[in-house]
Amino acid sequence: MALQERNYARRKALSDKGFLSKADLDLAETQLIAARNAVQVTQTQINSSRAQIRQAGAQLSSSKLDLNRTNIIAPASGVIINKLIEPGTTVAASFQTPNLFEIAADITKMQVEASVDEADIGQVKEGQNVTFTVDSYPDDVFKAKVRQVRQAPVENQNVVSYLVIIDVDNLEGKLLPGMTANVEIITGSKSNVTRIPSAATRFRPRNADREEAQDGGKKKPDKQKHQAIVYVATNDPYKPKARMITIGVEGDDYTEVISGLKPGEKVLVRSKSLKPKTGLEQDDGADEDDSAS
Repeated sequence: MALQERNYARRKALSDKGFLSKADLDLAETQLIAARNAVQVTQTQINSSRAQIRQAGAQLSSSKLDLNRTNIIAPASGVIINKLIEPGTTVAASFQTPNLFEIAADITKMQVEASVDEADIGQVKEGQNVTFTVDSYPDDVFKAKVRQVRQAPVENQNVVSYLVIIDVDNLEGKLLPGMTANVEIITGSKSNVTRIPSAATRFRPRNADREEAQDGGKKKPDKQKHQAIVYVATNDPYKPKARMITIGVEGDDYTEVISGLKPGEKVLVRSKSLKPKTGLEQDDGADEDDSAS
């Protein structure tokens, strides 16, 4: 381009002085115009190439982003406890991101979801101590605490229960997600008290209804006063004596006695006798007893 401009300038000067014909000047001018047009075409090609480079760069960035998306990175450190998709599964476009894995962020701290019957849920409070076992370690008793008592009822086959969330430390890593736990929630406890087997408060000999009818119903306990009837052993094993007692904390195995019994007195827990010459158990006859302790 610069060469053509200098060439045209020289020929123009010669033409002005009469040393160059007009035809030669026209040729130089034509060559200059052609050079200028070539420069414009080249510049257009350069601009087009630059646009193509920018487009290719954008496509490269998009491809890199797509490539990065093929690497599934966990949002947090933890342990995969469930895989919800298998290799080869067709990926379908949707507005909601599919769940691929379930991750437990920290299995050193876990929770137990216990289902408590509606008859017992009123005794369960936050902060109560809990013990439980799992089938994998039947001899190990794990300790925990109640964190939350859910208010929403859960109905299953006309049985209403409530969900209780229990926190437990799992520093040894024995507990795994999905294990079945056998839970005992300690709703109350006392030490150094008189106690009897809980079965004694439920025991009734065969003639109990007749004795209470003759007594005018006075032996019926008042549950609001925490009363219960137990049968105390006498010298005649066939004639136990009904006694009204006041009870305190009740458990599956033992019940606290506040008044009405003294340590060492024997209370009946069930009827048991042996048929002559057979050794078979039957409900009538002598009663089996246990002592208040």
